[in-house]
Amino acid sequence: MTLPRILKIFSVFFVLVVVVFWVVFLWPEIILNDRVLRWAVGFLDQREIRIHWNTLKLKVVPKGLLAKQLRLSFQALCVELPESHFSGCADHLDGDLGINFSRILPRITDINYLSLRQLRWEAGEGQSRVRGDLNLDGDQPSGSSVRALGSVRLSDRGRIKLQGRAQFLRLSVLRPQINYEFTLKYLRPRSSRRGFARVQGSFDHHRWSGKLDLEVERWVFGLSQIRAQGCSYFLDRIAFQELWHIKTSGRIKLFCPIRAGFVPVPYDPDRRIPHQILGILSLQLRLSDGFPRLNTELEGDAQIVLDPIHSALVEGGGQIRLHISHGVIGESVVRWKMSSFSSLHIEVPEFQRVVETFQRSPWAVPAPFHVLRGSVTLSIEGQADWMIGNFPFRLTTHLHSATQFLNLQGNGYLSVADYLSQAEWHLGVDGILTHFQIELPRLDWTLPPKLLSDSRFFASWPPDKKLGYPKFHYRISLRTQVGHPALVLTNLTRRRVPVSFQVLFSDYKRVSGLIRLASFPVEVFRRKAQMESLQLDLRDPLSASLIFGSMQTNYADYKIIIQIGATLERPQIHILSEPALPESQILSVLIFGRSLDELTSAESSSIGSTRSAIADQALGLASLYLLASTPIQSLAYNSSTGMVSAKVRLADGISLSLGTNTKESNAIDFQQRLGSNWSLQAGVESSETSRGAASASLQWSRRY
Repeated sequence: MTLPRILKIFSVFFVLVVVVFWVVFLWPEIILNDRVLRWAVGFLDQREIRIHWNTLKLKVVPKGLLAKQLRLSFQALCVELPESHFSGCADHLDGDLGINFSRILPRITDINYLSLRQLRWEAGEGQSRVRGDLNLDGDQPSGSSVRALGSVRLSDRGRIKLQGRAQFLRLSVLRPQINYEFTLKYLRPRSSRRGFARVQGSFDHHRWSGKLDLEVERWVFGLSQIRAQGCSYFLDRIAFQELWHIKTSGRIKLFCPIRAGFVPVPYDPDRRIPHQILGILSLQLRLSDGFPRLNTELEGDAQIVLDPIHSALVEGGGQIRLHISHGVIGESVVRWKMSSFSSLHIEVPEFQRVVETFQRSPWAVPAPFHVLRGSVTLSIEGQADWMIGNFPFRLTTHLHSATQFLNLQGNGYLSVADYLSQAEWHLGVDGILTHFQIELPRLDWTLPPKLLSDSRFFASWPPDKKLGYPKFHYRISLRTQVGHPALVLTNLTRRRVPVSFQVLFSDYKRVSGLIRLASFPVEVFRRKAQMESLQLDLRDPLSASLIFGSMQTNYADYKIIIQIGATLERPQIHILSEPALPESQILSVLIFGRSLDELTSAESSSIGSTRSAIADQALGLASLYLLASTPIQSLAYNSSTGMVSAKVRLADGISLSLGTNTKESNAIDFQQRLGSNWSLQAGVESSETSRGAASASLQWSRRY
């Protein structure tokens, strides 16, 4: 082909292009019509985007040499993004746009009118799928502002209502500039959860920046409110070339002051326990896409720095750091790869303030711990899993009084499942008592010790299920160090009693473990004795615990040994001697301090009653100590009621009878002679099921 022919063909082609351009410019309806647009949409990648509509009306109105006005109206317009799991359909989309052709690429100069009616959309898949609706309307005559009104229905049956406005400052296809302000409210029927957010800012060439206010109520158990006001955010898109195509990624920065309020603690009207915490949240994330959407991968770091806490009871502070190595928006956070480090500490600098605060509540600190002074420190340090709510901690106590010490070092964990709804808490503690000395309440024969549980420990727990409190499970293990037993002070002995133990408390089994008492001297039976051994195998209930022990006291010609066995509620007592003596003879020496042949008839009868009571397990160790340490006149045992009664001489003509049995029934009778034949008798009977009954009588008696 010759050169003139090539030039001729090129000239004809150039003229044809110019003619087509001017024809399209002067009459854009040639390509801007329903048929051409349907044909162009067919070339879209169906895996990324699908668009279809029922009817489309287009009209182009000239507004000058290089300016046009485009009026369009879609009916039943639907868009589907398969890879993003998004689909939506609108009843109507109407617009009136100004277009300028002064550049190679046309640009939108203004929006005279924009209306989107009943856009119903769905996003996500499975349990994370959400639905919503949206309406858009131009609310100013100039058309530069659009009002949005919509809602989102979440998978938890909650609903987010959206309302706001966007103002278009520059309507360029490549470099748009928009100012916006939106409010969002979260509501859920028959739920105390509430949420409110206000976001305002601007969008300029793929950069989002502005301010954010957030407030949520009762989303996290124990926190009544979380507020974040004046937060600054920044979202940017970064484009870079990867091989033969351009790839985009995004980054998010957030700086936010936060305020969290706690649910008020019962029996703390003066708010001595902190009711709120303050802190700063900083967040930096990198996104695999230029804008966060479903299936967008992210990684980054977050940090919360808490302000120091100072209150009448508690002091503390610290920080939490979180690193996300891989996460996907739309997936459960449980599947994200992340690690966190916590450095938090809470300290009760003066334990007596806790005692004073709760002394009149069901949470009162029981004796003998109520006299302790010192500090209690709780530290949460190291790796913690904030997504599933698992927090390791360290507990340290330095408590003391004039005669007591409680130094404990413990490790534990606190985990909470589903802390965004009905939380279920799990507490585990393994504590070692490094220095422990306790003084027991005085053991007196007028008030035998109560070994069963103190009701103050369980008066407020477990809580009433009707109140909607969370489930609480606990496992607490306490033990003494090997070679460093705990020391117990009691009026039964002038020396400290060494005790080694390992005890486990849990919500499903009240108490279990083993308690061992080493050999120690004790004054009992009005003589010096030696507790050779005592072991308590704790069971649930506590009254079913097994007890094993032996005690001995030496006389001039023989040694008496008391062996204890069976359960704590009904112990079995075996009395032996070396050399061997009849049981009646041993009891005579223990109770009356004299041999059997020296007793009166009433005292001999008392020995028989004592043997019967021991055989029926109606007489425990504390009761035997009561009898052996008191100058009694006689003892009686009623096998039908299990009541053991001891008559004690208080003064000349005055006596007191004390009765008790294994069912915690008690009887006290007072008798005083008024003359040779008259006497006054008064008594009180009580039991665990009755408040008690009192009686009095005047008696006349005569011997024949």
